[in-house]
Amino acid sequence: SFKTLYGVYHLETRKDCNMRLTHPKGPLGWRTFLLAALVLSISCVSLAERNNKNGDDENIFLDVVNSKRRPVFAGKIQPALSTFVITGEKAQEILKNVVKGTKRGDLTFLVLLGWGLVPIIEYPYNKIVPPPIGPDLPLPEVDDDFEPKAVVKGRKRFRDTSLFQVVDHVSQAVKIALGVYLVDVAEIVLRTVGVTDPRLDRLSEVYAKVVYTVWGMSRISVLKRYLIAKAASRESSEDLGRVKLWDHLLDGLVYGITGFFLLDILSVEMGFAVKSIFAFGSAGTLVFSLASKDIAAQFVNGLAMGASEKFLEGDEVRFGDGTSGVVVDMGWMETTLRTSDELTVTIPNTQLSSQRVVNLSRAKKCQVQQKLRFNYSDAEKLPALLEDILAEIKASCPALIADGSRPFRAHWRDYRDDFLEVVVDCHFNLKPTGNVYWENKQRVLHAIDRAVKKSKIKFYTDPNACSS
Repeated sequence: SFKTLYGVYHLETRKDCNMRLTHPKGPLGWRTFLLAALVLSISCVSLAERNNKNGDDENIFLDVVNSKRRPVFAGKIQPALSTFVITGEKAQEILKNVVKGTKRGDLTFLVLLGWGLVPIIEYPYNKIVPPPIGPDLPLPEVDDDFEPKAVVKGRKRFRDTSLFQVVDHVSQAVKIALGVYLVDVAEIVLRTVGVTDPRLDRLSEVYAKVVYTVWGMSRISVLKRYLIAKAASRESSEDLGRVKLWDHLLDGLVYGITGFFLLDILSVEMGFAVKSIFAFGSAGTLVFSLASKDIAAQFVNGLAMGASEKFLEGDEVRFGDGTSGVVVDMGWMETTLRTSDELTVTIPNTQLSSQRVVNLSRAKKCQVQQKLRFNYSDAEKLPALLEDILAEIKASCPALIADGSRPFRAHWRDYRDDFLEVVVDCHFNLKPTGNVYWENKQRVLHAIDRAVKKSKIKFYTDPNACSS
């Protein structure tokens, strides 16, 4: 019968007594659904047979319908959808209840205060307090009654004052209040169409608590950043890493308090079970722990690097694996570098924590070392040449360290197969980065070139080298 009804499907029994549904064109994704339908059909047949034995063929399905079962979707979809069908009569009832439950003056007051408070305060401020006059600021427009003596140089504009901050925050709070008012209106509409959820009575109250909590925490975060930036302006560059570490820690504290406060509101006011979020079970907990292991490691390593102050944003660094560049961003999970070819490299903090790092921006001295090649026939001229090289470098480079605390030498170092090797080694009171370093190295190379030309010696060139 099953094969006759479904035609192209076949129920096969294999030797291992396992049944499977197949299709002439191959296995189909509906096999689970069809097996469930088959089991349901067999169950209905069994019920029918049992009821036939009791002589009650007509009431078998009536018993099933009248049983105390709780269907998932059966009989529930249409009533739920019909609740939101707005007829003309219901629309008039909604409008009547909204007009009855709201006041036009309330909305007008909130709109004017939310969007008009700042302009209302700013206009008399600009009239009473003249704008500043500075070298980069245009002169204010004046009329015949304007007195230049009333202009005070350096006076702040309205949007740069503390008064603006107070007025702007009041305006933001009023705008949020307007949103709460609209939620009240939505609650009236839902009640009118027939929504009877008891949690609807607390909807606007919960919305107000959540929105004002998030807004308040965001304002605290902005104030925190302002105070940290003000404190950082008085600190030296070596303390900036510690300042940024405190910024990250306080961010985490603010966001954590906000999250727990919101969860508490949802749990108490709306009956939202917070514990159900974490009730993963043993298998889920294991999966979550394994998945978050690398994230936690990156977070801890980022925190450790920020506290160690090995490098800061804007520093030029070189790591043990050869990666070098300017630190663009130091995040919780990863660090971003900008290389010399203007490419951006993002490296996880777990990879950086175990590497050696050279902070080129913090170095106060640099080295210039150059290897030179000369012919064997010029060996007798090398002592005089080396003295001339040192003299030229000393005369050309004012930042040279020649007091004996650092090496300053030019020596004939080795015999090679085809040439003599000379090494020039000198140190300078300059950072090993930036244009100043490269300009200084260029002066060293010019000094060596002048000394070689003066001694009339030629550099060694490989006769087997290909020239284009």
